[in-house]
Amino acid sequence: VAVRETFATSSTFDGSRPTIFSGWDSPALEKWANKGNFQSYFGEHEQYIKGRDVQPLKDAAGKHCKTSTETLIDSMSKLFSAKNDAANRGEKMKNKDTTKEIDLLFFTNDKENPHFFESLSKDYSPPAPIEKLDVFNNKGFRVFSAMEQGSSHPFHFHDAAWLGQVSGSRLWYFLPPDTPKVKPKVNGCEYLYGRVPLPSGATACVQEA
Repeated sequence: VAVRETFATSSTFDGSRPTIFSGWDSPALEKWANKGNFQSYFGEHEQYIKGRDVQPLKDAAGKHCKTSTETLIDSMSKLFSAKNDAANRGEKMKNKDTTKEIDLLFFTNDKENPHFFESLSKDYSPPAPIEKLDVFNNKGFRVFSAMEQGSSHPFHFHDAAWLGQVSGSRLWYFLPPDTPKVKPKVNGCEYLYGRVPLPSGATACVQEA
């Protein structure tokens, strides 16, 4: 079960359990919350175009597809509208080659996109007590994730992580660390709506901006 804490009153916490903090005070909460504002600040930065497997898409020549932040966000919004229209007809938009549902993800890290993160870093910093943890001192890498409603990352494993929520909400599912790889990989909404049973031992919590 996730623990809920407040930054203003917590100096330490149990890093072995999922924890949701409230009270994060950051310029990003105002500057990034609106799509238009975000595009005006960061729209010219180049991004990889990634699919539902969080890997860059490739063109017919085998080269990674890239576009501007502004165009990527606009494309995600258009795809979201098209998928909603298809859902209203009782259909799903699927890739004709893989038969998997089409999705676009805005997901990047400071290793593949250092200039983008240099710009982002002016608007936020890890809050205390997060920044005091040894596991976050000069280790790992930073990530940025933005999605439309209904997009998802499948179950995966990594070490300790802190993720701030700037806009909207996101549903998390957690499994014990010793859980074998979950197959098949599905959109988290399939669990939410009961179309696919949750793996044994899974817990859930909602993170809100």
